[in-house]
Amino acid sequence: MKRVTFGVTYPPERAHPVHRRIEREERVSRAELLMWGPAGTVTALLWFDADPAVVGGILGDVDSLTAVGLVAGDDGTNAFTHQTEYELPDAVMDLVARSKVVFLPPVVFLDDGDARFEAVGETQFLSEFHARLADLLDARIERVRDFRRGSTPASITER
Repeated sequence: MKRVTFGVTYPPERAHPVHRRIEREERVSRAELLMWGPAGTVTALLWFDADPAVVGGILGDVDSLTAVGLVAGDDGTNAFTHQTEYELPDAVMDLVARSKVVFLPPVVFLDDGDARFEAVGETQFLSEFHARLADLLDARIERVRDFRRGSTPASITER
């Protein structure tokens, strides 16, 4: 099995509204989608390299967000968001849903319109996913390596 880092450039009309706002806002350069669920109405956890006031402004105008909670951190702001839909092109969402690979967090959104994410799977299925993604967006493979499962959490000792 392989682990592949993909880079994608979204044209503005196909980018998620949060990604478009990151491109326009000078006080943020990066957002990371840390956790999300498989349904259209889901709570997600994001991190931004900006303070809560800036992040609140970015998220405040996104129609699909029904709830936002911001938590300041040392190096940025965590945002818990609840949305009613993903707001990505249906063709991209269908490709992700039908692919035979697994996507690893985070999905990184940059202020230049690029996004980066990782997927794990058999070489054949990763190649098929890349070919179909490249039909939809400017997609490239940035890194390929063998997949190694992560370490397990430390055992809790009895006291």
